[in-house]
Amino acid sequence: MHEALTLAYDAALSIYFSGKGSARGCFVIGTAVVEAAEDAAIRNGVAKGLQMIDSYFEARFHTAREKGELAPDADPAVLALLASATMHSIAIRAGARRAELRDIARKAVSVMCGSPQHAN
Repeated sequence: MHEALTLAYDAALSIYFSGKGSARGCFVIGTAVVEAAEDAAIRNGVAKGLQMIDSYFEARFHTAREKGELAPDADPAVLALLASATMHSIAIRAGARRAELRDIARKAVSVMCGSPQHAN
C-alpha cells in the first residue's frame, strides 16, 4: 500500500508540474471547486469526482488491510479521507517546489501506512 500511494502522489505531481514554471496544481481543486458554489452542474460533477477518488482510496485500503499490509483495526474509510486530503493539499500549495510536495506526500503515506520498511 505504501508504494501504491507513493506512486499515486507522484503521478499527481507529474500532472501538477506538467507546465512551464511552477506547479499548476489541480484544475478541479483550484478552479472548479470555486465555480461549484454558483453552478449546480459543476458542483455535482466535482462532488461525483471527489467521491470517486475517495471510493477508490477506500477500496484500496480495504484490499491492503485484507492482505495484511495494514493493521487489522485500520479504518479504510478514515484512511481514504486522509489520502484524499493529502492529494488536495499538494494540489493547492502554490509556489512550493516539487521536492517539498513529494516530502509532504511521503510523510502522509508514512502516517497512513506506517514506515516504508513495514510496507509489503
